[in-house]
Amino acid sequence: MKTQFLKAFLLVGIIAATFTACKKDDDSDDDVTLEQANYVVKGTVNNQAVNITDGYATTGWDGSQTGLLSSNIVFRSKVKPSLSVDVPAVDIRFGDLYYSSNDYTDQDNFYDYFRTGSGQWAYGIDTDGDATERKVDVIFTDANGDVWSSTNGSGSQAGSTFEITEVFKSNKSSGYVLKFRAKLRCNLYNDNGDAIVADITEFIGQVETYE
Repeated sequence: MKTQFLKAFLLVGIIAATFTACKKDDDSDDDVTLEQANYVVKGTVNNQAVNITDGYATTGWDGSQTGLLSSNIVFRSKVKPSLSVDVPAVDIRFGDLYYSSNDYTDQDNFYDYFRTGSGQWAYGIDTDGDATERKVDVIFTDANGDVWSSTNGSGSQAGSTFEITEVFKSNKSSGYVLKFRAKLRCNLYNDNGDAIVADITEFIGQVETYE
């Protein structure tokens, strides 16, 4: 009887310890801030799961000279599985912002451009530097290396959405950095006009500017 009681006691203890450990793990996940979070892409593209949980992020920008001392800048945030693994990958292009090369986008304008909330963004790429026109292009490179884009050709984006849900702002010695969490749903097209649907429930990437 004593042995059976001891076994039962140990079993209850193991279950309790396991439950406590799981709860601590859950709590620790909840406690991870956007600043601490890995770069991720979670969702589906063409009804196939895309799940990058500890990705490698690159930032960059495309500039077009519009005058002697001014440029229009398209900011880019790309997340792929790792430094050495390039596909699948999601590349988001935001643009564009206008600023002088001697007076880059100031901090308030840069951060305000990437504001949170629904209804802020439309699919496309702005070409006149009007910061009130927030445009976004989603580019997906699949496992075969084929490229699909939301702005490829003249395909419809009726019913598509894009929302930045959270941001983390920080400065660096030569500019500003913004880490962001977003979700999106859009149509993607290849060069042949074929269409697939991207439904990304979570994207964590980063954009930055220089001065």
